[in-house]
Amino acid sequence: MELIDPVVYYRLAFQLLEIKGLPAPRTFGFQNDTYFDDEEWQQLCNVILKHVPGISAADWWNGTEGQRVALMKDALAAVKPQNRMTKVTSTAVEVLLGEESHKILTIVHSKKSADDRMREICGIDRAKLGWNSIIWAKLLGVTDGGIRQTHFWKVDRKKAIEENN
Repeated sequence: MELIDPVVYYRLAFQLLEIKGLPAPRTFGFQNDTYFDDEEWQQLCNVILKHVPGISAADWWNGTEGQRVALMKDALAAVKPQNRMTKVTSTAVEVLLGEESHKILTIVHSKKSADDRMREICGIDRAKLGWNSIIWAKLLGVTDGGIRQTHFWKVDRKKAIEENN
């Protein structure tokens, strides 16, 4: 019986399913698995079948852990060029939008609070003061309710809009 490090095994599976972090352990599903239920195993199988030519679902389901690790590595290798293309496309878009937009995108991707990011973005382009909370939420990857709870939204933005008028 081959010994596969579970950390390696699940790290590959999480990458393929684009799961961030480690889900809470549970016990159910395929072989009383700790992290995946039957539906999640099927999703992983579908990803493998999509990206690794010449294999069948039976190859996945009947394979040993070592064979599954090899299939997951093959699938990841096939997926990575798409990720590189996305990064290239993203960089091209930033260049095409210009310096101001590039600065804004840099702020959007920063680890700062939504309040701080909105302040900085409006400091670059005051026209963004007129954006509604839904647009801000989409841009910053937060909820629109969260946007409306910031000090910037409730107090400083309103003052800045009044000053502009």
